[in-house]
Amino acid sequence: MRWKTNPKVLTAQCLAEFMGTMIYVYVNVMSVGTGATGVAVASGLLYTLMILGPGQLSGGIFNPAIGLGFFIASAGQIKIITFLAFLLSELLGGLAGAALVRICLTSADYSNATMTEGVLSLNLATAGIGGGFMIESILTFCLAMAVYVTLANGDWKQHAGWGPVAVGAAVCICTLCGYDATGACMNPARALGPAVIASFYADVNIAWAYHYIYWIGPGVGAVTAAIIYRVLHFLSDQEKQEEDSYQKYEELQDVLKTSESYSSGDEGSEINQNNQDSKRQSYNSIHNSKKTEND
Repeated sequence: MRWKTNPKVLTAQCLAEFMGTMIYVYVNVMSVGTGATGVAVASGLLYTLMILGPGQLSGGIFNPAIGLGFFIASAGQIKIITFLAFLLSELLGGLAGAALVRICLTSADYSNATMTEGVLSLNLATAGIGGGFMIESILTFCLAMAVYVTLANGDWKQHAGWGPVAVGAAVCICTLCGYDATGACMNPARALGPAVIASFYADVNIAWAYHYIYWIGPGVGAVTAAIIYRVLHFLSDQEKQEEDSYQKYEELQDVLKTSESYSSGDEGSEINQNNQDSKRQSYNSIHNSKKTEND
């Protein structure tokens, strides 16, 4: 993840996060009248384009929950000031996106679009409070895992350029799965922006009903995904280090064998070969025992 503390670079990254989140929230809210399929397709395609565009500067997060996962799993590698700068940029982007919706629509159209769909609300007939929390957590977990696996190192091109497409597909699929129950938020900035803007034009209680679910649920899902990803990444690196160590050992033994064959006769070479075989067997025994313990 390319999170920087250099003021100029950090400013550029924050602007990229602001713009990407703003456009995402705007498109997501403006497409609510098309139903679950329309919102899913529009949001997924837009997310892919934003990663390919401004996301190349910032990493393409556009989501405070996923950013929180990066921060916690980094174990201090990401500075608190950098995380807070990204967080503020994304939240302001969500507010700006919701404000653009209000500017573009008439009062009547805005009320229909925002209060029925744009402001996220829990469908109690489909899922209760606990169910809504679980849905948001699981959907965000799936989205976050796609982001961490393909974008965590800041170089999605290593996946043959399919990283942004994979994340966009995850947004699309998760939206289809949870839209009828919770609106498939998966992003606190998406929930905050429309709620704040709608508070000036409608009942505050309606605008903020069950709003906390859209913060706690995505936060838990993203952090859980980040921790699991880091654990798997650590185990994978450990296995790779053991394989590299064994390969270096083999190369060293070949060098020793060659040098000793020149410095001694056939009888000495045979003795040295037996010694090397004995050492190799001992090493293999130790290596296999360590591998069994790790498994």
